[in-house]
Amino acid sequence: MENKIWWKESVGYEIYIRSFFDSNNDEIGDLNGITRKLQYIKDLGADFVWICPFYDSPLDDNGYDIRDYRKVLADYGTIEDFKILVEEAHKIGLKVLIDLVLNHTSDENEWFIKSVKQEKGYEDFYYWKDGYTDKDGILHEPNNWQSFFGGSAWKFNVERGQYYLKIFSNKMPDVNYNSETALQEMGGIIKFWCEMGVDGFRVDAISHIGKDEKFANGKKDKTFKKFSNLKNAHLYLKKIANNWKPFGAVSIGELGGGPTQKDNIQFTKSDNGELDIVFDFDHLKSLRTDKFGNESVDCYSLQKALMKKERIIEKGGWSALFWTNHDYQRLISLYGDEKNISKSASAFATLMYLLKGT
Repeated sequence: MENKIWWKESVGYEIYIRSFFDSNNDEIGDLNGITRKLQYIKDLGADFVWICPFYDSPLDDNGYDIRDYRKVLADYGTIEDFKILVEEAHKIGLKVLIDLVLNHTSDENEWFIKSVKQEKGYEDFYYWKDGYTDKDGILHEPNNWQSFFGGSAWKFNVERGQYYLKIFSNKMPDVNYNSETALQEMGGIIKFWCEMGVDGFRVDAISHIGKDEKFANGKKDKTFKKFSNLKNAHLYLKKIANNWKPFGAVSIGELGGGPTQKDNIQFTKSDNGELDIVFDFDHLKSLRTDKFGNESVDCYSLQKALMKKERIIEKGGWSALFWTNHDYQRLISLYGDEKNISKSASAFATLMYLLKGT
């Protein structure tokens, strides 16, 4: 009989910590609040929790801009609180996954400060490029790449006198995994949390860690293809994954930038040594907005997206099934009928649980 793999048989519950449960009446959710609700989550039928970032952060992007990967943001508690959370979760059979942000850090992270100063080993920890000066003497960005958050994907740093790449917020410089120091530092972070007892990671924005290293201009409105689902992302990921594999930690990768079916399979095929599970956002593209601003679901488009997930599994990959997350509205408001909440929820739940995947 084939051995069962726990994460293929499991249901996960996402926790956006800031608005989840406040244990000390300061109007901010916290780690102790999660601990107090673990049995509630277990009783809902969940097998693991995924906790969004709780690390020390300036909160420019809701905690995905990390200042110190080994420290808990004071709003949320302490490392000791986290240790207790893991212990209590394991007592009742709940596994704990945390967000692992590898593509970028905060510009207040000590690694970025060292890179600005070009300290030994940190010179190329991030992507630094000179701009170019036009005939009028005006300085321009190295290329036309655009940020997912709008505007240029480059930000000029006066102290270093160069531009750094930031495909999201201005305060979130992208990490360069051609740097051995970057690989070592992030490897140390992974080992730190594995030794803390976490059972795995939801790996943020992982499809973007590889860049087109010619740094040529991209096609208008398609410049994201210069830093999405590229071959070198797989090269870096194989090296990074070697840090969590000895602990048996599960890895769930977030794939943005329009991954193909082939991309999803390559990231998760067991003999590739990269991720265990991936998810993309194809099904959310099935939403349509009319000229009056009313949203509806294109059922044919939705069906195509869901069948893509089925085929990924049939070809040796593995998918995570979800409807929405912290970046979107709640499910019934987004897809369903708020006048028929129970029927809508039942329909979406039934559809999800009849599909293959975690």
